[in-house]
Amino acid sequence: MPRSIRGPRAWIHKTSRRRFRVRGPVVIIHDEREMMKHNHVGIDVSAKTFTTIIEHAGARTEAFDLPNDPKGFKKLIRMITKKGFTAQVVLEATGNYSLDLALALHRANRIEVMVANPRAIALFAAAYLRRSKTDALDANVIVEFSTRMPFETWKPPEAHCFDLRAISRRIEALTKNSTQEKNRLHAAATFNEMTDVVRNDIEVNIRHLERRIERLREQAREHIAEHPDLERAFLHLTSIKGVAEAAGIQILAELSILPKDMDVRQWVAHAGIDPMQFQSGTSVNKPSRISRRGNVHLRRALFLPALVAAQHEPHVTAFYRTRSTNPCAVGDPHPRDRRDEGAAGAVRQGSQRRSIRLSSSARLL
Repeated sequence: MPRSIRGPRAWIHKTSRRRFRVRGPVVIIHDEREMMKHNHVGIDVSAKTFTTIIEHAGARTEAFDLPNDPKGFKKLIRMITKKGFTAQVVLEATGNYSLDLALALHRANRIEVMVANPRAIALFAAAYLRRSKTDALDANVIVEFSTRMPFETWKPPEAHCFDLRAISRRIEALTKNSTQEKNRLHAAATFNEMTDVVRNDIEVNIRHLERRIERLREQAREHIAEHPDLERAFLHLTSIKGVAEAAGIQILAELSILPKDMDVRQWVAHAGIDPMQFQSGTSVNKPSRISRRGNVHLRRALFLPALVAAQHEPHVTAFYRTRSTNPCAVGDPHPRDRRDEGAAGAVRQGSQRRSIRLSSSARLL
């Protein structure tokens, strides 16, 4: 047990950590023995391998690669937890490539996992004026990030939420393919020399894609009905004017994997429809516009429902007309972004009004 610290409001915890306040913020001092049995791990994930650097007591290992499969996961867990060590692991969110690794680390004992925003890692690396980019350098940046930035433990969503998102994104991909084929068919109709074989093949493919999309939507609806939490949220979403079944599936799939304690403002920021300002001094005051920094799938799913709500929901219509005709307090929206920002405002106001009606945002998810 370390020696005590004299002074106001001094504590000694069973975990050998001491906290004290002396005319300022709380300071946490770790026992040296505790620090000697703790690892900071930075991982850069790719499709087939992941590059790892381990920092222990200020010393770092050389970057080494492990296969991105269960055998590689087990080997990494043994390395960073041997002799009773604990570990804090940071890796970037790289979609499906990093998901299995994050889940394996989350299930392991004595390991905390943080899935960092790739943009945060990139800006952190830019602060160090890094010019080169390799997997080893990226892993080194990530482990440095883990030692200097606040650690936020990752909590994986439930499996059925992941399943719904996978179905929804597959529907989105097939819908995009169907739109491309319809555009090709339209172009073929204007070209008199186009052979009937090609035109017929495009039509057959469109019908095939539409059947697959409809079947996936039915499976998504059945999946939602099997889980009461998703069914309740789906009914709340589709009760909003402008949100029908197709949009409800997409929106719910993207929101269901988010933490349950997020509020409306955080949802808006996650979708990238939060207003962004750019002002400096008296000479620079650019038009405000939506940030477009967030989940592009959610933003795409919200756009058409927002336009429909702007036409058929009286409160949203009034707000949309105000934003489309009058400048805001921080500057007149750019003409190219005026419609987007108005739609984003419609989504924000509709979400806020809906949350008030439901008493709390927790009832939506």
